[in-house]
Amino acid sequence: TREGILDALHLGHVVVGSGKAWSFMAKSDCDEEWKISGDSLKAEKEVTMIWKGKAELIKDGKSLGKIENGFTDSVEPGVFHFYRVVIGDSYSNPIYVNL
Repeated sequence: TREGILDALHLGHVVVGSGKAWSFMAKSDCDEEWKISGDSLKAEKEVTMIWKGKAELIKDGKSLGKIENGFTDSVEPGVFHFYRVVIGDSYSNPIYVNL
């Protein structure tokens, strides 16, 4: 619906391109609920991310390279980071950590 599209845009739940990046999700040592593009979570030690296939993982605007199916990253308490993926022609909005 029109309202559903506007709500998703407002929340930042957006993927541009083919839609493959919709598989990108993250959770942390402080928040076990899987989050999607546009969401934020708290973390003190680590962030675990998953997606389908090989993706370029981007952390804080810098590529961490092409990684298959997921990655766990160490973080420090209270330090802000943002992650997003590029899967082929599909680009995710960021997932924010310690926003």
